Amino acid sequence: MPARSLAGRLFAHRAIRRSIALSFELLFVIPAAVLAIALAWRAVDHSRHQLEARMADNAQAVARATEDFLSRHHQSVRLLATNLSDGNWDGRRVQTLLDGHMSAFDGLLSALVADRDGTITSVAVAERIRDRAPEMDALVGRSVADRGYFTAVRASGKSFVSDAFEGRGIGNDWLVAMSAPVEAMDGGVAGIA
Repeated sequence: MPARSLAGRLFAHRAIRRSIALSFELLFVIPAAVLAIALAWRAVDHSRHQLEARMADNAQAVARATEDFLSRHHQSVRLLATNLSDGNWDGRRVQTLLDGHMSAFDGLLSALVADRDGTITSVAVAERIRDRAPEMDALVGRSVADRGYFTAVRASGKSFVSDAFEGRGIGNDWLVAMSAPVEAMDGGVAGIA
């Protein structure tokens, strides 16, 4: 028996209508479906690239905003330390400075002043975390001498900004610690803010 061609096998013993429909499917519908799938794939790929570009732009905007936020708050901590560098560590005055600092910079969760040995002399906490923070009076007198924000300033005499870390003591939020030296009248470090 002679071998039939593919077309011969497809159209053998079929009605003419069915043969025409099958020809139409083979010539137009299947290629159109393949083309539609290819175009859809291209559109999805294009959308994915656009989404990736928008996400990269958004990430850069967030990074710039975070950098500006940290810079502004770091400058505020240095200013606070400068205001304390006159040697007047009167408790009420320091507390007033801290409270004003917390009001002016609402991104801060807490602020403290510690003496040259790392003993906390004054503390202020943001209103939004007061319900989960320990009593402020309980923090006064505690030591922060082992904390990076204290040891870095003591060692270098320069202000400090930490990497992000999980807080301990005043909530468990992810934090960035900032500190600046409070200069003593003799030019040394009297403490940190």
